[in-house]
Amino acid sequence: MSRANRFSSPITSRFPISLIHVFCASALYLTRKGVTCIDELIRQVTVNCAERGLLLLRVRDEIRITIAAYQTLYESSVAFGMRKALASEQGKSDLERKV
Repeated sequence: MSRANRFSSPITSRFPISLIHVFCASALYLTRKGVTCIDELIRQVTVNCAERGLLLLRVRDEIRITIAAYQTLYESSVAFGMRKALASEQGKSDLERKV
């Protein structure tokens, strides 16, 4: 197959959907070992097909960005909850003093 023909067909038609699901599912459980595993998976896929490897890199980066956004959201919600709890304790103390 010539190089031009190999790049002319859409990536999604040749990319197994099950591999995307496995990759996304494993990426959700990123740990230090998991990152190494996923990076190795991407490396091996890239050796076989550069387009698939680049696609997996993009997916991995998007997952990392999404996880970072969820972590920030979680931390913000915990801080908000703590502020509300402190405010309610303060309000409770004020009401007890009035009574």
